[in-house]
Amino acid sequence: MLNNIADVSFYGGVGFGCFWVLRALYRLSPFHPLAKIPGPRLAAMTTWYEFYFSVIQDGQFIFKTIEWHEKYGPVVRIGPNEVHISDPTFYNTLYSKDYRFTKAKDHYRFAQQKEGGLGNTNNRTHKARRNVLDPLFSTQSVFKLEPRIRKYVDMAMARISRSVEKSEKEGFEINMVFRCLTVDVISEYAYSEAIGMLENERLNDPFFVAMDNLIGLTWVYNWTWVMQDVLMALPFGVVRRILPPDVLAVVDFQKQAEARVISFLADPEKAKAKSTHTTVFEVLLTGNEEKGYEVPSLRALKEEAWGFLAAGSETTAAALSNGIYEACKVPKIQDKLYGELLAEFPDPDATPITYKRALQLPYLSAFIKETLRLPPGVPGRLPRVVPQGGITVCGQFVPADTTIGMSSILQHNDPNIFKEPSKFDPDRWIRDKIPEQYFVPFGKGSRGCQGMNLAWAELYLMYANLLRRYRFEFHKSSTLVDGWTDQFIPKREGKLRVVVVPREK
Repeated sequence: MLNNIADVSFYGGVGFGCFWVLRALYRLSPFHPLAKIPGPRLAAMTTWYEFYFSVIQDGQFIFKTIEWHEKYGPVVRIGPNEVHISDPTFYNTLYSKDYRFTKAKDHYRFAQQKEGGLGNTNNRTHKARRNVLDPLFSTQSVFKLEPRIRKYVDMAMARISRSVEKSEKEGFEINMVFRCLTVDVISEYAYSEAIGMLENERLNDPFFVAMDNLIGLTWVYNWTWVMQDVLMALPFGVVRRILPPDVLAVVDFQKQAEARVISFLADPEKAKAKSTHTTVFEVLLTGNEEKGYEVPSLRALKEEAWGFLAAGSETTAAALSNGIYEACKVPKIQDKLYGELLAEFPDPDATPITYKRALQLPYLSAFIKETLRLPPGVPGRLPRVVPQGGITVCGQFVPADTTIGMSSILQHNDPNIFKEPSKFDPDRWIRDKIPEQYFVPFGKGSRGCQGMNLAWAELYLMYANLLRRYRFEFHKSSTLVDGWTDQFIPKREGKLRVVVVPREK
């Protein structure tokens, strides 16, 4: 019996080994559809090469991709069935509004979503939901809800004001205020009721610690998706015993988001009565079925709840933190911003800073664009699938069913568009004629960030209030560094601690 098991194991192992070798040889052979596309041979042979740079080397795959473009040109084979493009003129073709290039699902498994949010690769359902939600996130809708956004901006400013004296001695970790702000804004916008991070001063909430840990494990989740599916299928009581406390905080937060959906479903009229505006879930549950819209399943609604919360908070908070970090490095940027803001808002206590007026300020606008340029909110590739018939890019034919992607970090660092691209320089947006089509901090097309108008409003209102009222300096305890790793969003090491210095009224 034992000999039979050993024999089966031996021959099974030999068979698998032969299959792996033959598959690798085929991928490297001239018979493979991508044989003519240049790139590193190890990347063409196996996806474990990507695993090494994404997981073992911690988010370095995008930087290797940049190196490969420098060596091989604008079209590079970065996987057995994947190519990466570095050609700014192709971006709007790949990420267009017509759903021509379908989302490649394997790359987004880390999101743990299949029917909603980032993981929804079904073009029909995505388009239907997008159509009913777009009016909610339009510029006009954001303007109508500006008083609600300003409420949380004012709460954030009050929290910063209370830190002035203490910041000189201990430093103030300002990014935590930004994270509380963005969580409260998107939760009220989506669910009609804020989580209460600012009101309850939850600056060191376990949720944020857990989010940091999960962001650092993004690509690990992409490679352990089967295990994630098993965990998601288990009862929550069992999961609570398995997962460590720092990860459980996010699971608890997911459950809170799900509970809000269930509460809305149980009594929609009661939920609507409590709301000051039309919410995401009210729209999702009342879409126009005559136009082919289908009400999402409970699972899809839960995934949308979590997706809006995560996507609508972390990237905007990171952009706010990035701007203060760069402004501390170059104090004259703060002085220039202050001069412009002082002229427009000489007494912000008497006349509140409004989004509409802040939008008209050229240097503030330039500064915000530059904070979104380096690094972008999602710096790495957003893979799609080449449609039937294939496509020719930069003289290279890419066959159908190939995974194809581009990265905003390459767009924003193209020296032909951005002079001295690695330099943080807000003046470039005033001095140079930069075509807007090459500025892609929120992506483009049918899958572009749906909440970008809300993010713009948060950035303008928060920056205008901050830099009109305060000057910021690095505290000696600040440890934030320039470098970052790609964990789908940029992840920097260290803490940004600042000294908060009030401006003269």
